[in-house]
Amino acid sequence: MRNQVRVVIALAALMCLPAAAQADASDSSPAVRTDKGVVVGAAQGGVARFIGIPYAAPTGGANRFRAPQPRQPWSTPLQATQQVAPCAQDAYGVRSDNEDCLILNVFAPPRLAGRKPVMVYLHGGGYTAGTSNDFDPTAIVERAGVVVVTVDYRLGAFGFLALPGLDAESPHGTSGNYALLDQQAALRWVQRNIARFGGNPRNVTLFGGSAGAGSIVSQLVSPGAAGLFQRGIVQSLPSTANRTLDEAQNEWLAAIDQANLPAPDGVDLGCPTDVAPSALVACLEAAPAQKLADVGQDVASSGPIVDGYVIPTFQQDAFSTGRFNRVPLILGSNLNEGTFFVSSSIPTQADYLSALEGVVGPAFAPQVAAMYPADAYGGSYTLAYAAVLGDVIITCPTQQVRAALSRHVPVYGYEFRQPDPVLFYETSTLPDMVLGDTHLSELAYVFGVDAEGAPLPAGPDRALSQTVIDYWTGFARTGSPNLPDGSARPHWPSYQDGSNSRLLSLSTPVTTASGAAFNADHHCDVWNAPSE
Repeated sequence: MRNQVRVVIALAALMCLPAAAQADASDSSPAVRTDKGVVVGAAQGGVARFIGIPYAAPTGGANRFRAPQPRQPWSTPLQATQQVAPCAQDAYGVRSDNEDCLILNVFAPPRLAGRKPVMVYLHGGGYTAGTSNDFDPTAIVERAGVVVVTVDYRLGAFGFLALPGLDAESPHGTSGNYALLDQQAALRWVQRNIARFGGNPRNVTLFGGSAGAGSIVSQLVSPGAAGLFQRGIVQSLPSTANRTLDEAQNEWLAAIDQANLPAPDGVDLGCPTDVAPSALVACLEAAPAQKLADVGQDVASSGPIVDGYVIPTFQQDAFSTGRFNRVPLILGSNLNEGTFFVSSSIPTQADYLSALEGVVGPAFAPQVAAMYPADAYGGSYTLAYAAVLGDVIITCPTQQVRAALSRHVPVYGYEFRQPDPVLFYETSTLPDMVLGDTHLSELAYVFGVDAEGAPLPAGPDRALSQTVIDYWTGFARTGSPNLPDGSARPHWPSYQDGSNSRLLSLSTPVTTASGAAFNADHHCDVWNAPSE
């Protein structure tokens, strides 16, 4: 989606690089020696770009359902100038069977020296789709002088398959969560190598939206991520089922049984589950990647698993006790999250009630319809339903985690609510629905570009984007989004759970808002109430 510059390099010139190669990116072909070998990038404008650097070995065959393995060194300089195919997936119209996809991209200021803040971006996509190729942080690097790393990690069954046969092969007696282990491997690569690109390995900020946000919250709970990042920016955190290992394994076995059926009900996977656990694993390791990418999309989209090793305990328990990787955080959501998730119009009240029953059950649906009347949404049942989905799936889960974490670490909360925002993704709109500040709409302002990769138009949108970038990178620099003297941009109060809590409204103009009003507007006291 984002085209990268391709540069042809004379290899003979690279043979003269010293052992600790450290080139100035004013050259058209900056080169850096990593712990596995030399990588050659491309200078474009005010950014040195290194695209497709492997941080782990290919994951096919016997490595398909293992923790990421070390990459073998390369002796010939690696031309890090072209995008690598996304990790194997089948969603959002992107099909890929690539299993040599554990790569990252580094975007750095022209002079590859110093100790600049490092920001590592984890893409979203429901844990089943997505790629770092969609994210070009040039505007961030040029404006703030930070180093940005974007990461690809395993998706779908490749990232989360859990089975008893895989438990038996694991030294830790668990399975699943390979995607989280990939992310940790990428962060360890950053620890070993980012100083050679001018970054500070002791000042790393994880940021990401949707499933990327969910990954960051999971890394807060994972012992394996301790010390690998110093701050986190969590954009539109999705609700996480927090399944146990047994629950996930039962779901995956059912998904494999379904996949064994011929099309259209299955994909004719050909891996029966009524065999020895080791035989099932061997069959899945040998299965075509594209068929496996079609297996268990709904199971994988439930995300990380409480496996006792990568994630030792439920998130809510870790956050209530304070037993997590404590770092300062920004946590926020968008005003109209749910419009992203509605795929068909809801023309009548009866249709609305029927749709709500599928979300909250028949007994609670009438109460929810009263909480979200169509009259409050211009008479549109579709928009009312979208508001319910957004609050249930994204907004209130984000608020719940924000409140819990603010009792232990500095937290800054926001709601993105720019009128008529520029969108980062091309998204269809139903006849009676305006997307508004939909899920992921903040990304255009975080990265400073629209769906075509063009800079945001001059005026309010570009000005807001620059303010968002300043907040994000200021936080990455110091752990606070505010300047020391409080000038240049509106003060962002820290979030304190309770009646006096405050949030930042990212809009034109930027203002602060009451956390209590936010909860009331989105009915979070209802959605976040403890289950009976």
